[in-house]
Amino acid sequence: MDKLVDRISGLPPFIIHQIMSYLSTKGVAQISILSKRWNQLWVSFSIFDFDQTYFLTQDESDQIISEFEGNRSTLRDRLKEFIEFVDASLLQFCELKFCMHKFTLVISILDVEESAPYIEKWIGLASGKEVKMISLEFLTSGDAPSLLDSYYFKVNYL
Repeated sequence: MDKLVDRISGLPPFIIHQIMSYLSTKGVAQISILSKRWNQLWVSFSIFDFDQTYFLTQDESDQIISEFEGNRSTLRDRLKEFIEFVDASLLQFCELKFCMHKFTLVISILDVEESAPYIEKWIGLASGKEVKMISLEFLTSGDAPSLLDSYYFKVNYL
């Protein structure tokens, strides 16, 4: 019987990174479990597309606006998981000597004073890795945008 050959894992890292660039962060994470080599290369992938809605079930995602107005505990728990994931991913990447190509963040802002330090930290980490492109989207309740406007995020390099 012929032995199956894994030709995809044998591709050069820059080709695998190119393939990963067409996927969401969730998609990259999912595909990385298929191969030890892809999992190792995921750590050095320089495109970060963090979207909090990936941490919500379909029902939670559909009801995100009502969560802002109603019981926030479920959304707050998911936000905590998301913050831990973003923090761990960025800190792990920052240990490497690579530049960051893209940093995208979609996050709900339940408490501006609580969220702003994390967002400022992440922007600082991305700018320290000479990020080429930053995209930020804040999912907020009706009163948060005016509060968020008063926060300034320090970026040394863009």
